[in-house]
Amino acid sequence: MDRISFDTGVSSQVQSDVESIASRLESLIAERDQQVSAALSDFQMDGADAEYQQVESRWRNASHEVKNIITLIRQTMAENDQTATSTQSRTRSAIANIG
Repeated sequence: MDRISFDTGVSSQVQSDVESIASRLESLIAERDQQVSAALSDFQMDGADAEYQQVESRWRNASHEVKNIITLIRQTMAENDQTATSTQSRTRSAIANIG
């Protein structure tokens, strides 16, 4: 028989771990963006600067996708907890109303 269970303590720990990783990723992205901005403020080389701008454009697109994924993960974890809590409450209520 399969059993479905939800441990709020484990969920909380996982969310804390994921939040730590996500925050670090966001911090690294922001630091890199600042460093690149400073480096490019006076960078000019015939042809190379335009090519590098294309590379940076791809990087920015990728970093925005990472940020969007992080946001989605945060939302999903919060919704998962809400769903589990609501389900547990409804289950308790249904059991209390038996017989």
